[in-house]
Amino acid sequence: MALRAPQPLPPPCDETADAPVLVLSFPGAAVADAERVRTVAGQLVDARRSGNRVVGVLSAPEDTTAELVGLAAAISEQPAPREYDMLVSAGARIAVALCAMAVHDLGQEAISLSGSQAGIVTDTTHGAATIVQVRPWRVQEALARGSIVLVADAQGASAEREITTFGPGCTNASAAALAAALAGSWQVVLDGEPVTAGRT
Repeated sequence: MALRAPQPLPPPCDETADAPVLVLSFPGAAVADAERVRTVAGQLVDARRSGNRVVGVLSAPEDTTAELVGLAAAISEQPAPREYDMLVSAGARIAVALCAMAVHDLGQEAISLSGSQAGIVTDTTHGAATIVQVRPWRVQEALARGSIVLVADAQGASAEREITTFGPGCTNASAAALAAALAGSWQVVLDGEPVTAGRT
């Protein structure tokens, strides 16, 4: 008997396609310890279960960036700008990975992404980069699967594929740029309450 060729699987049913996109941004104080990370995870899950497609943009845990900067100063009097960005960008990646773990424990799918993985493209200025484009394909794919997407704040990658960071004063840049690219709204959340909000 001849074997039948395997049939392609149907595309997954996207039940969230029409749901609004909500980008929630959390400063370092909101993810300063394990308990606070779990609180943020709960807020993200609540937003998802309220019918939103949810992106969480997390800063490095409070004091983490200062610790990394101190380590760099202890090693080098003049750290190379590229390596400095590689180092300090790690803080926010720690936050999103831990928060994704906490979201999983609450029974909700989640994925953590660096700024570059989320499609944030910047100029080539290390330590003070500017966003020039957002290509949020991986974010959109994850949202379509119903996952909460956690994005590391204040970082991206240049067209040369080098990691870049935004530097001081750009706290809301990632959230606003992602919301614009995803045609959604964004909020900065502290102590469980939105303190800044915007809509594209």
